[in-house]
Amino acid sequence: MSSYKPYEVEPTLVEEYPLATTWATSAGVAAFSKTLIAPMERIKWLLTNQDRLADIKSGKIDRYTGVWDCFSRVCKEESFSALWKGNISSIMRYASSQGFNFMFREVFKANLPECDPKKNLWLYSQNCFLAGALAGTTSLAIFYPIDVINTKYSTDLSRGRDRMYKNRLSCLSQTLKRGGAASLYSGFGNSVQGIAVYRAFYFGLYDTLKGRIFADDRHESVFWRWVMAQFSTTVAGAVSYPFDTVRRKMSANARQAAFQSEQLTSSWQCWKYVFRNGGFKGFFKGSFSTILRGIGGALVLVLYDEVKFMLCD
Repeated sequence: MSSYKPYEVEPTLVEEYPLATTWATSAGVAAFSKTLIAPMERIKWLLTNQDRLADIKSGKIDRYTGVWDCFSRVCKEESFSALWKGNISSIMRYASSQGFNFMFREVFKANLPECDPKKNLWLYSQNCFLAGALAGTTSLAIFYPIDVINTKYSTDLSRGRDRMYKNRLSCLSQTLKRGGAASLYSGFGNSVQGIAVYRAFYFGLYDTLKGRIFADDRHESVFWRWVMAQFSTTVAGAVSYPFDTVRRKMSANARQAAFQSEQLTSSWQCWKYVFRNGGFKGFFKGSFSTILRGIGGALVLVLYDEVKFMLCD
């Protein structure tokens, strides 16, 4: 007798609840996950950027020698709550973005043809990766103009009357006057490549693994779903990191164009430049930090599934 078990179609919130419920669920889960790992990110930030901290440069405080030294000194010299410094502003951006990512992923998945991964894994995987890529692209299209304005406003370091922008609304108005709506999406092409690849693997690989291995995801171990989520998030970060390297290089090149002898006018030229100067490893410089960031992303995937199953039962 065959041991094949029919695949039970995974429920989607958009089929049973308003879109706002899907957004709120994923945003809430993302906020919780971000808060949970905030101390880890705070310590990582201090260790990575300590050479630029004024108190350390002036010798007022000693350098941090490691993770435990950093953790204990922050708790002793400031307070335990200082490990969550800046967490609220970080949550607002992260939770909102994740809310749209998960919401659009659910929308796209619901509109793609249903497929049993046990019978046609290729088509099922295709749908999962496509839904993830489209979700990431759509979400970025919404947030990109906001990021452009925030970047322009925060880099206006003049004071008083010399400031170019009085506030973010003034920045938006002047940007639209000078370049029109298209100026709000300057550099979008470089950013969307990495985001589409990341979200394709982040959502697609996770859903594909669940569909291939589990017969009914709702009754499977949370631990094994977390393992799959962590693996998927790590792979997504590694695969998309070269795109992020090129994006950051293009951005830096644009800011320092007047001081550089070699101008990078296209993404392809930048890819060749990075490879010529750093080889294959040049695309992955600093990529280890993506593993730490991936812990929060993996938690969001698993916790979102848990809440979704409770709401859909």
